[in-house]
Amino acid sequence: MRSDEVGCLLPAVCLLVLVAAVSSDKDNTNGGPKLRAPEDRCQGSVLSEAPCKRPLNIVGLFGRTGWNPAGAAFQYATEMAISDINNRDDVLRGYELIMEAGDTKCETAPAVNLLFRMLYNSSNTKVMVIGALTSHVSEVTAIVSQAWNLVQISYSAISPTLSDKDSYPWFFRTSVSESKMAPVLVHLLQHFNWSVISVAQQSFNMYTKTVEDITSELQRNNISVNATETFDSDVEMIIKKLQERDARIIYFAAYESMARKAACKAYKKGFYGSKIVWIFPGYYDHRWYERERDTNCSVKNILKVIDGYLTISVVHLSDNNDTINGWPPQEFHHRLLHHINASSWKNGGQPEEDLRGSKRAPLAYDAMWAAALALNGTLSDLIANGSKGLETFTYQRSDIGRLIYQNMRKVSFRGLSGNISFDDSGDRTSKFTVIQFQKDSNGNKMVEIGMYKDGVMKWNDSQVKWGASYLCVSRDRVIKMSSPNINNVILAGCVIVYADVFVEDVTASGCVSFCYVKWYLMIIGFSMAFGALLAKTWRVYKIMTGSIKVRARNLRDKNLFAVVGVFVLVNLVLMTLWSSIDPFTVVKTDDGVVTVKEAEDVREVREMLECTSGYKHYFYVIVMGAQIVFVLFGVFLAWQTRQVNIRELNDSRWISLCIYNLVLLGSLAAILKFLTRQSVHVTFVVESTIVCFGTTVTQCLVFVPKLLALRKKQEDENEQVEREGAKGTGFSPSSMCSYQRQQQQLPSIPSIHLSPPPSSYTDSVTPVEPCVPPVLLSAKPALPSAKPVLPSAKPVLVLPNLPCSKTKV
Repeated sequence: MRSDEVGCLLPAVCLLVLVAAVSSDKDNTNGGPKLRAPEDRCQGSVLSEAPCKRPLNIVGLFGRTGWNPAGAAFQYATEMAISDINNRDDVLRGYELIMEAGDTKCETAPAVNLLFRMLYNSSNTKVMVIGALTSHVSEVTAIVSQAWNLVQISYSAISPTLSDKDSYPWFFRTSVSESKMAPVLVHLLQHFNWSVISVAQQSFNMYTKTVEDITSELQRNNISVNATETFDSDVEMIIKKLQERDARIIYFAAYESMARKAACKAYKKGFYGSKIVWIFPGYYDHRWYERERDTNCSVKNILKVIDGYLTISVVHLSDNNDTINGWPPQEFHHRLLHHINASSWKNGGQPEEDLRGSKRAPLAYDAMWAAALALNGTLSDLIANGSKGLETFTYQRSDIGRLIYQNMRKVSFRGLSGNISFDDSGDRTSKFTVIQFQKDSNGNKMVEIGMYKDGVMKWNDSQVKWGASYLCVSRDRVIKMSSPNINNVILAGCVIVYADVFVEDVTASGCVSFCYVKWYLMIIGFSMAFGALLAKTWRVYKIMTGSIKVRARNLRDKNLFAVVGVFVLVNLVLMTLWSSIDPFTVVKTDDGVVTVKEAEDVREVREMLECTSGYKHYFYVIVMGAQIVFVLFGVFLAWQTRQVNIRELNDSRWISLCIYNLVLLGSLAAILKFLTRQSVHVTFVVESTIVCFGTTVTQCLVFVPKLLALRKKQEDENEQVEREGAKGTGFSPSSMCSYQRQQQQLPSIPSIHLSPPPSSYTDSVTPVEPCVPPVLLSAKPALPSAKPVLPSAKPVLVLPNLPCSKTKV
């Protein structure tokens, strides 16, 4: 709850509790409010066959307006449940449930005022409270309800604080505490090999407690939390901090409006792409990213940021058709739409699929059924004890209130959302699904990729989709810990050096522009390739000799890019000074070889075109001297790190060999160029061979060891899977980059089947289909069998530059 709300609500809460305390006096004649018993419209026994039914009034707290107006969908579902219950002869026989519903406006002050009017000023006695929509409202109303001897059950509140039975002893909920998804989040991170996560939370008590519980669970499982940032409304600052920390996997604990604003700010700052994955709460509505236009970004911009995001959600519709209401859960949305059209009140004429909260509306239906069964059990106990029935309840009757509480504890049935029963904290047990948002040419959809039940996680990897243009191995530790972005710089530099060899020959055209192109290509290519090697070696050196603070800072790629940038900049400045002060010219020179053809009376003198300048030798010494200084510094770093053998810095030894290779070949080229005199053709062949050979050796030393390491790792994984398969054990893949080797697929896991009306959501959760996504290579789904058969190799997707969590050394 927000601090400003607490300050303004304490007087109101204290007033209500005082009124409740006065009214609970056993002798009602001693003063206190005039409490009216419900009018007895029926005569005779409770169990008589008379058509007249006694009313059982309940309070319904729904936030239909305000900053999170999702209450309408829940109210429709509750009314539908009441209608179904009242039509049953085996539940609350002789009674009729009547709900007095009100709009809390999603704020605590209006909610307390509403509850006060319904309880104190009403002409009838309420026997239970249904609601509220939001957690911070439920935290206040639950205290008030219990003071009036009323049990309260919520359909939507998810704050872990409400599980505290010392503070909320008579509170129950069919929704699930956010803290209970912490084990699922751990399974999710471990499944994708993500060892570091960043957290951004909105400054609500619900999120603070949730993040505390999640952080504790992550730390117990050796998963690092890179940052925990709290914000109220300034999401721009949060995005900036996450970007500075190079966050990759982000758990964003906030309401939908803040998620949209954060995605917009991330788009504007360029903080999105294949390396970043967002994890949002599971209670977000359908098409939440476009429901409100409260940002200055287009929906297309927001989708670029959140594409591929993950969410952990409770199961809202069970796939078991044996429910207490007698009809399959898949019909819920059809029936709800029919009920909305037939309702005496309408929520602005909105169709069912556009209502906020419609995805979670089955939880309200089940909450009403839980309340009815608790009242039905209480009625049976009262009749067994010789009491008249539930009409004897008043706000002073704490004995009946406690009897309702005890029967709520005993409730157990199969509802629309699954099995409904409550633990000692008033929370229900539920299955969780891991769902991925996927954007493609056919529209946006939510796809189930995993199921968590009773401590067991099952994955359907064939449904995961990160995009078609991603590399499979980029998330592997062998690759990502060697700074793949810096490796790309090395490759780019090598390509530029290769290009310089071809420019060397076209200078024969006599065009002076080629003189500049040749020198600049060589300098830039060498600066990028050698600068990247130098930066990586410098990183290893700083790790081995620097403080812990220095190590953490210099492990980031941006520091390595800065080193490369300085190296390139210095060389560009030198070349610019040279070309500005002493421009190049093309001159003809002879190579000293004279051929005399006496028969033809001809003397042949070979000439060649050469790029030169007036002070060429001076500038050549300056430029080459700078390179020698850099090379010597690289030799020093290579020597200092020659015995480093850290698995996380797996290529430090090969980097050293690259520098040694550069020194040897560079020295050889200098000797041949300045101390020997050969024909122009021999000189060109020798220099080109040295350049191409040295460049190729550098690439081999940097990349071939990684390919060999990857191959060995994949072979070891296959051997392990085969051993596990021989033992008949299951497995949970730790890598998803060997799908190319898989020819079979795990049997499909249980899925959620939704049956929305014909005009329903385009991005609703879709059942898991045994199909092959476009990004996968050939894979044939196995036919379901009574006993799952383990495939011969790990089932894995062809992944993109899959978002990798940053791993600290």
